[in-house]
Amino acid sequence: MAQQLAEATEAQQSVIASFSDYGGMLEAMRMRAKERAFAVGSEDTADVAGLPRGYIQWLLGPNPRRRVGMFSLGPLLTILGVKLVMVEDPEAIALVGDRLPKRNESSVRSGAVHVELTRRFLKKIGKKGGANSRKNLTPRQASELGRRAAIARWQTTRGRVT
Repeated sequence: MAQQLAEATEAQQSVIASFSDYGGMLEAMRMRAKERAFAVGSEDTADVAGLPRGYIQWLLGPNPRRRVGMFSLGPLLTILGVKLVMVEDPEAIALVGDRLPKRNESSVRSGAVHVELTRRFLKKIGKKGGANSRKNLTPRQASELGRRAAIARWQTTRGRVT
């Protein structure tokens, strides 16, 4: 990713639009669609982008019914023939200043999540699963299951596991 950023700055590609909010991004995308002279409402355009028919109209139309999101952003940028580059905004940094609290590095977790599966925890979730499964049993099936469980408990307490 850093390499792509370096390549972009080396090439000094032309800036098409500058925006700092979602509304500005939509206006820039609409302007680019007019420049490229393709029909936003065309089903063929959506097919080329790999999006459902009419979806681009729902995203970029005058009254959008959908929002550009993580699944539609990539295909939309492709048909517009653009890519996004993130740059630092000195005005925004000056506006915020030192009002943001500093991050406490000692509280930051690593990416790995450590969960200890204790016997108590497994017993607890086992009870919940058993209760849920017994809801779907007939009274006769529940009685049979209970009888087998009682026999198994008695055999393990006497040291005989079968």
